[in-house]
Amino acid sequence: MLMVPSAARCVAPRVWTLLGCVVVLGLAACSSEDKGTPAAEDTPAGGDGQDGEDSGTAFQGFGDPLSWDVTQAGPYGVGHAVVDVTYTPDIGGTRTIPVHVWYPTLATEGDPVVFLDVFPDAEALGNVPAAPPAHDGGYPVVLYSHGYQGFAGTSAFFMAHVASHGLVAVAPDHIDNLLNAFVEPLPTAHYIHRPQDMTVSLDALADGTFASVGLDAGAAMTDRVMMSGHSYGVYTTWMSSGAQIVPELIDSACAGGGGLHTGTCTEGEREAFLSGVLDEPRVVGAIPMAGGFRTDFLGREGQGHVHGPLLLLSGTEDDVGAADGFENTPGIDLRWAELEGGCHQTFALGLCSTLDPDLGFQIVETLGLAFVRSVVLGDDSAEVQGILDGSIPVSDLVVLQHRTE
Repeated sequence: MLMVPSAARCVAPRVWTLLGCVVVLGLAACSSEDKGTPAAEDTPAGGDGQDGEDSGTAFQGFGDPLSWDVTQAGPYGVGHAVVDVTYTPDIGGTRTIPVHVWYPTLATEGDPVVFLDVFPDAEALGNVPAAPPAHDGGYPVVLYSHGYQGFAGTSAFFMAHVASHGLVAVAPDHIDNLLNAFVEPLPTAHYIHRPQDMTVSLDALADGTFASVGLDAGAAMTDRVMMSGHSYGVYTTWMSSGAQIVPELIDSACAGGGGLHTGTCTEGEREAFLSGVLDEPRVVGAIPMAGGFRTDFLGREGQGHVHGPLLLLSGTEDDVGAADGFENTPGIDLRWAELEGGCHQTFALGLCSTLDPDLGFQIVETLGLAFVRSVVLGDDSAEVQGILDGSIPVSDLVVLQHRTE
C-alpha cells in the first residue's frame, strides 16, 4: 500500500533516473550540453497556494476551482487506474489497448502505480475512489498521446497536475509502439490506429468503463476536451484536432516519398487517411509538445483545419521546426512558448541536462493548465489570461508568442 500526506502531492524528485537518455530508444535524444542549473529568479511565477477559504461555489471545502492557483498543485490527491479496452479500428484486426486515467481523489493511500513494470509514478495512488466533481458539469478532460516507443505515463507529471485541480487525464498505451514492445518498421496502419485509440479512450471514459473508481458514465465533460501529445504524439494531436491530410502528399508518402516508416500504403489505408475518421470533433483545443507540424502529410493548408486554438510547447535545445511552423501556418489561433534550455524530454521523462527538469515540469504545468482552463472552461480571469498573453511571465526562460488569423 502506498501512502501520501493528506491534501498534498509528492513532487520531488519527479524525474525518472532508471534509464539514461542513451537507452530511451525512440523517445528521442537529450542534448549533452549542460548550461547549468537555472538561477532562483527563473522559477515560475506563483502564489501562496490554497488558503482553504470558500469563494464562489464550494466543493469539499476547497472553494471555486477556477480560483485555484494554476502555478501550484491543486488541493486534491491524484488517483490512477488502467483498464484494457478492445475495439476494431478502420484498418486492421481487433486491437486491445490499456487506457490510463488520472483523476482527483481525497484518498491518502492506495496501490503503487508503475508503468511497464519499471517507471514508478510517485504522485499517483492506484485504484482509489475519485473525489466528486469540483467543476459544474462534471470532470473536465485532457487527452494525451505518448511519443514514439513511449508509454501512456511519459508526461505523468502534467497528468497529475491537472488531476490535482479536479480534472481527469486520459492516455492510452499505443500498442505496437511502446518502449518495451514495438514493431519495426512501424506499420502504416499505426498512423490510423493512434487517433482512433484516442477516440476509443474518450468513449471509455464517457461510457463508465472506469466506474469502479467512481468515474461513472456521464460524470466527465467528454463533449469538450483538450488534446495533448509529446513528440510522435504530436502527430496524433494534429489528427485528433481536425487537421486534414492532403491527397497529393499522402500519395507521395505512400510511394516512398518520406513520412511513413514502410514507405507504402494499401488502398484501404489511403482511404482511411482521407476519410475524416481520424478527426475527434469533441476536441476543442490542443497542446502539441516537442513535435513538428507534419507538413509531409498536412502541408500548410491541412493544418489550418484544426477546430480550436493551439498552445505549442518547445525547447531551444530541440529543433522540431517550431519557428517555421509558427510563422508560416495559416488559419490557426496559435500560441508558441519556447523554453530556453529545454530539450525533447523536458516535456516528458525529464531526462534533460540543459534545463532543470523540475523547473521545466513546473513551466509546462502552469502554461498547460492555464490553457485548458481558458479554452475548455472559459476561464477569463486576470491570472490565466495574463499567463497566456505573457503579461504575467511564467519564467524568464519562456518566450511566449501569439498569432491569430
